[in-house]
Amino acid sequence: MQEKLLSAFNYSQSIRFELETLNKPLVDNLGVSFLAYRRFNKNGDLFYIFNNHSWMEHSFNNECWTSVNFQKRIKSFPSKKSLNFVWPTTPEGLNDPNYNALYDLKIWNGITMLRKHEEYIESFAFCSDDLTTDITDLYVNHIDLLERYISFFKYKASHLLYPPDKNLLIKSPLNWPCFDEPSDKIKNFIDQTEVKKHFLAHKGSNVFIAKQEMKCLALFCEGRKIKEVANALNLSPRTVESYFNNLKKKIDVHTISALVEIYKENFL
Repeated sequence: MQEKLLSAFNYSQSIRFELETLNKPLVDNLGVSFLAYRRFNKNGDLFYIFNNHSWMEHSFNNECWTSVNFQKRIKSFPSKKSLNFVWPTTPEGLNDPNYNALYDLKIWNGITMLRKHEEYIESFAFCSDDLTTDITDLYVNHIDLLERYISFFKYKASHLLYPPDKNLLIKSPLNWPCFDEPSDKIKNFIDQTEVKKHFLAHKGSNVFIAKQEMKCLALFCEGRKIKEVANALNLSPRTVESYFNNLKKKIDVHTISALVEIYKENFL
């Protein structure tokens, strides 16, 4: 194993038990035993962690970072901020080495949930084993529980998701942009429905949040610190703080934590 891959592997190993603790609400209540998080950065880096030791060894030894199905699905992403796809019943006939390996390791009946941001794409994979077929009810009728878990995970695991050591990043198999060009109709629709401000009804007042304020708040709600938000948007930390102060006045709250709660209630 290459030195850089070994560093990433050792890091994933070192946090595996912490991930299993974070995964406990999924296991105990929803039957989801496997959790994987990937972040495909625009600069070509990939950050990848998961809680299953068998899949960890297979992935790093074989450099399996995406499935064939994943690479096909992601091409439909240009006009979407999020994309969920449930895995097939079996990998038979798909000619997909990743799916075959997961199925052989009894890691199956899963869903992949993609979230697109300006500088990166996040991928969350949740699944059980090859026998728990009734878990698809969760994906169809209770997807909001997984959405809630994603917010919980990004908050609780924020210290794990942005390690300072750049050797923990893997070369991404995706070439950015990795999307098919949207059709003219989709382009026209996007042009005609531009959102310059975001509407929020709070305590009987109608509040409009500017696009840049919204970007800052969204990044902060992902677990970023103010300095990290500023770097991501090419702003100064003071400008980010001024946006938050302005939002507190608009919404009539006194703390950033209150802003975060209101954002989650209205936009997640």
